Formats: sequence, C-alpha cells, structure tokens
Amino acid sequence: MWLCKLNERGMLRRSFVPPEPVRDLRSLTRTRSRLAQDQVRHQNRVEKILEDALLKISVVISDLFGASGRRFLDALVAGERSPKALAALGHPQLKATPQQLAAALTGRFREVHAFEIATHLRLIDAINDEIARLDAAIEQQLASIPGGGAGLRQLRADRRRPRARLRQQGHARPGPGGTPR
Repeated sequence: MWLCKLNERGMLRRSFVPPEPVRDLRSLTRTRSRLAQDQVRHQNRVEKILEDALLKISVVISDLFGASGRRFLDALVAGERSPKALAALGHPQLKATPQQLAAALTGRFREVHAFEIATHLRLIDAINDEIARLDAAIEQQLASIPGGGAGLRQLRADRRRPRARLRQQGHARPGPGGTPR
C-alpha cells in the first residue's frame, strides 16, 4: 500500500525494463544455465556411483564423459565387467597405460550400479539435446537483436582465445590427479 502512495507522489525512480527481445534472450540463457547445472549434477552422480563400486576411472582419465570415458560407461552398462576388456576400449592417446586403466576399472560393479548409471546417462543425453535446441534458439534470438550477431561471434572468439594461446605455448590444463588433459 505504501509503495502505491510513494508512486502517486512521484517518489519512486523508474527502473530499466529491457526490450522484449532482450528479455526473451535472458529467459533462454537462464533456462540453458539451469539445464547445464542439471547436467553437471547427473555427471557428479555418475562419478559417485562409480566410487561406490570402487572404480576409480576419473583418476586416470581427465574427462569421464569424453569419448573414452563414455565407451567405458556404455560397456559397463551393457554388462562388460572384465577390467582388461574395458581397458582395451580406451583411446590410444590416453595418458594412462592399459595397466593403469585395468587397475582403475577393477572393483565391485553390480547390476544396480549399471541401472543407475544408465538412467543418468539417458538424462545427460536428453539434457544435451535440449541444450543444443536452446543454443539454436539463442542464436536466432541474438540475430533478431541489433548488434546481437556480432556479440555472439565475439563471445565465441573470447571463449576460444585462451585455450588456443595455451596450446601454442605448449601448456596443458592439468586434470584430476595432476595429469595433463
């Protein structure tokens, strides 16, 4: 009630309300951010399940959800339990040796772990699909805002620049356990 009185007397400052395309863009990016948080939550849950099964895969590979890590996870879900067979799925460019991979893949992985990981992997894949759709919608929305397309190109360039500079200097970002990625 007292806010109405203050407004009637002109004692409240007007607030900035962005144009509708900018509000729509904010809504889309907010949704994308929440989905990315959900994705990370499911990825962390998969790592927790692996730790519960005494599998220390994330110690020997830097990206559990990269190509090799995903092959390990898919094989475990499909029923493969042999550490040597699982280690053979690793990409030859992995820093870890097949013996290190086999040691990390030795544990007590049970069917309940496979079921839980399969559930989380399906959710992660669905979230990735939705994020891709949101990225397309965000690009369309940016294109509709004057100067938005240039802003997107600048954001992408800024995001790539530090990585390229590190690669040129021969530096690699350390992964878990101090191993380079």
